[in-house]
Amino acid sequence: MLKGQAREDFEKWYNNHIKTYEDTLISGTDIHYFNLLTPSMQHGVLVDWFDSVGIQIYYQCDETIIVFSKGEPIDLPFRQFDTRHQARQKAIEQANTIYNDRK
Repeated sequence: MLKGQAREDFEKWYNNHIKTYEDTLISGTDIHYFNLLTPSMQHGVLVDWFDSVGIQIYYQCDETIIVFSKGEPIDLPFRQFDTRHQARQKAIEQANTIYNDRK
């Protein structure tokens, strides 16, 4: 789903982020495990990572996806997608582009 520097940085974050209260890596939580998660679960983790790097993804009830970078909104119309899954994918793609353009 992610490409370029965003993918590399996400994998580092993910492999270091999933820990127990004792700072012991939970069994089965490396990046290979992430790839086995359902798309909606992956999306939630990706949104958390984008939040941690200053890119926010919001879904409004007026059927608009909004991705924020440095406080500037980028609207992505929800109606252009047939499913919520497609809309989520587009939001992640846009956030990925924003992240890689920063680097």
